[in-house]
Amino acid sequence: MTSPSDVLASLASSQSSSETQWPAATEILYSLGSSKVKVTFQSPLLREVLQDGIENMQGCLVFNNTFPDVSVVITFASASLMTTAEDHEPEATMIHQRFREDAKYFGKLVTMVCTPMSELLPE
Repeated sequence: MTSPSDVLASLASSQSSSETQWPAATEILYSLGSSKVKVTFQSPLLREVLQDGIENMQGCLVFNNTFPDVSVVITFASASLMTTAEDHEPEATMIHQRFREDAKYFGKLVTMVCTPMSELLPE
């Protein structure tokens, strides 16, 4: 029996030939029938990068700016993810490269990392 993760990975890997082909371990997997991204659905290495990026983000908030505005949250999240990918090299080399070359991909993951933090900010 094929799992939902296998189906999603297969769909993600069948991009058009005009797009760069990235390893399946770098693909973002979504909840079945949803546009929601969950950390637990991702490949083990991407999941580790995301989890460590979230921890780095929390550290930035605690030590640099406890009550940042949204633009600072995005800056912290971007720096946290990029640093975490660098720290996990050579295993995460393709993830780090995709962060640098695929802005849409990186933006989705930055949003994922900073969304819980932005929900805590006053309106």
